[in-house]
Amino acid sequence: MRETGENYTLARSHFENASRNSARNDAPHDEASADTSADVRSSTAGATAHERAAAQQRRTIRPFFDAEGRRLLSIPTKRSTRMAVLLDLVRHFEPNREYTEAEVGAVLAPVHEDVAYLRRELVNVGYLTRSAGIYRLAGRVPERDVRWAHEFPEWERLWLSAYLAGAGGNPG
Repeated sequence: MRETGENYTLARSHFENASRNSARNDAPHDEASADTSADVRSSTAGATAHERAAAQQRRTIRPFFDAEGRRLLSIPTKRSTRMAVLLDLVRHFEPNREYTEAEVGAVLAPVHEDVAYLRRELVNVGYLTRSAGIYRLAGRVPERDVRWAHEFPEWERLWLSAYLAGAGGNPG
């Protein structure tokens, strides 16, 4: 909690996840899981908070995308996982650019057929803003109520502000 400034529940969750990841790291694995195991290793000792969060983001969203990581196969029902997927979709939009509803649809259509749902969710969680039919990425990371903050990935805090500022950066 002191290191990250997180509340007790979120800090404990990260601690427990790190313990589980460490246990998985000790388990035998095959070549098919080698990529995931590399992510687990980078999320443990020696990795920066940024590297751990990026690895966690990749592990969380990977099962929901096709092999190339371009097409969303299904929308997660678990809220925290859905928030990680929505955060990943932010990278498809340019900071400081205005979009019409049709343009937002054109950006999301290659990702998933339910563009209306994704568009609404992106607005609801504060990643996109809408005013007079014009959409744009939020100017800053949305403030989260302490009751809901644990539903959003740490990657949001570490990556999103730089992306919104136009610094770009690899989302994972």
